[in-house]
Amino acid sequence: MAMRSIWTSRFVLVLIAVGANLAVGEATARLVGIRPITPPLEPVRVADEDSLLGWVNRPGVYSSWDTGYVPMTFWPEGRRATRSSPEEPGPANARVALVGGSFTQGFGVADERTFGWLLDTRFAGLAVDNYGTGGYGTYQSLLLLERLFQSAGFRPGLVVYGFAAFHGERNVGAYRHVVTLRTQVGRRFSPPHVLSEQGAVVHKEPFYVEPWPLEDTSALISLIHLGQLSWTLRGREQQIELVTRHLLARMDQLARDNESRLLVAILDDQPRPEPYTPFLQDQGIAFVNCTHPGYQDEPRLRLGRTRHPSHVLHAEWADCIAAWITGHLPENAR
Repeated sequence: MAMRSIWTSRFVLVLIAVGANLAVGEATARLVGIRPITPPLEPVRVADEDSLLGWVNRPGVYSSWDTGYVPMTFWPEGRRATRSSPEEPGPANARVALVGGSFTQGFGVADERTFGWLLDTRFAGLAVDNYGTGGYGTYQSLLLLERLFQSAGFRPGLVVYGFAAFHGERNVGAYRHVVTLRTQVGRRFSPPHVLSEQGAVVHKEPFYVEPWPLEDTSALISLIHLGQLSWTLRGREQQIELVTRHLLARMDQLARDNESRLLVAILDDQPRPEPYTPFLQDQGIAFVNCTHPGYQDEPRLRLGRTRHPSHVLHAEWADCIAAWITGHLPENAR
């Protein structure tokens, strides 16, 4: 009887110790900013799932969940509004297509203050269509362009890709990008991406990361799962520059094959040493540097909650791209 009492006491002490350690682990995980996985907080769903691209803009008018809660208008084919009507005036060689991520899309900025709308207004002979989609990198933008060029009537004289260096993480499905993406039910996922394997750049299908049991209530379990995911996706960051250069060249060739022209508009601060400008120069790919160094530190240039660029920065980008268009497109094409 005494022996049973001793073992019972030891068992209780072990349970207490385990519980205490788990409580400390849970508190520590929350202290460093880890939270149980939950569905995304965005109050409005502005995108639909797409089997090829991962997601596409959903047509309609939606309020931004950033500072100002401005309405954002999306037309058929996921185009952000760039004029008062979605009709496409002008001949095919007077059209400009914009692709890229949320900077190009103009997330959080009123329709008429995005650089797409400003460009359409500035050049009476150009019809500017903005296909920018929040969360896209170079690869998804390339896949979207391939789809658009296969459709009847899509023959822009110029394609402008709004490029930011962080698109590289998206191109390879890097850990830091995957953990920021969640479906409406809270699953983390990776959109289509590419990796370099045995000297070839290979397409990778989207994949989902299923939550572990109790991950919706425990920050500690979420922390352990994140560690496992980081290990699974290790090494992808080392491929970013190689893969992104390859995709930029493919995008340029796609435009040429369809009798169009690509302009890479660099919108965000680049790492040092700058890895892409020398490549674009060597490959003869047109580009224009529209960056405003250190814009993240200037409140007037960014929005409060998501730190997306404000309408002030969009106006700068419009001026920058317009200067390139004026200097490189003949007057009768603009």
